[in-house]
Amino acid sequence: MIANISLIHIFLLLVSSNQHPVFRVVSLVPGVTEIIYALGAQDKLVGVVAQCDYPPNINKPIVGSFSSPNLERILAQSPEIVFVAGGEQKYLWRKLKELGIQIRIVSPKNLQEIYQSILEIGELLDVKDRADSLVNSLKKELVGAVCELPLQKRRVLIEISDTPLVTCGEGSFLDELILLAGGINVAHHIKKPYPIVSAEFVVKSNPNVIITTHPGSNPAKRLGWELVSAVKENRIYRDIDPNIILRPGPRVILGIKELRKRIYPELYKR
Repeated sequence: MIANISLIHIFLLLVSSNQHPVFRVVSLVPGVTEIIYALGAQDKLVGVVAQCDYPPNINKPIVGSFSSPNLERILAQSPEIVFVAGGEQKYLWRKLKELGIQIRIVSPKNLQEIYQSILEIGELLDVKDRADSLVNSLKKELVGAVCELPLQKRRVLIEISDTPLVTCGEGSFLDELILLAGGINVAHHIKKPYPIVSAEFVVKSNPNVIITTHPGSNPAKRLGWELVSAVKENRIYRDIDPNIILRPGPRVILGIKELRKRIYPELYKR
């Protein structure tokens, strides 16, 4: 794959990677793409992955998918910096570094790390004031979103997958969102961010609210789940845009609000 890249091209990439300020970036992380647009710095964005779908009608070159970015397409955009995630994109880090391209790993695990990511991206793209303003705005919005709660908190299960049954545990981004929305994550005690759990675990945990993030799921029809409070009380929700609660980015407060509306709908019927 790399053999087809000319030495001149590599030299230009090496030179451009040392220039300041940054003018050309590629984002392999949908949450980062959202941050760049929220900062009004999209003119510096020269490539994205297929999963970068917000804001709508992003008109940027596609350099592959999140799980399979295409190195040649990335290099064709002559980026100075490539924003990458952890996990399945790690194999690409070394290749980019060998070609002299700077990478920035952005994989926030909680709200504070989202704020920090926004500030760091703002600094890199020379829009520090906009980044400060965005973070301050999100913090104020959060205060307004969590100012009132019922006395009795509800137990919540977020179902990320049904085969196998995957939810969110301690240390996950979603675990914090449930807490900030005023709920109690029934899997909070599990020491894994995204554990596989059994149907028996759900019945025993007896969540008051079940929120699914994938299509086609119908917990109400599962054998034994008729005993679960969320099923008996018809508190199963499949209507939240999964990206606002699974994607760490500037829409995180909207995600908290939407979770809160499902956990405590009575607060919004006054």
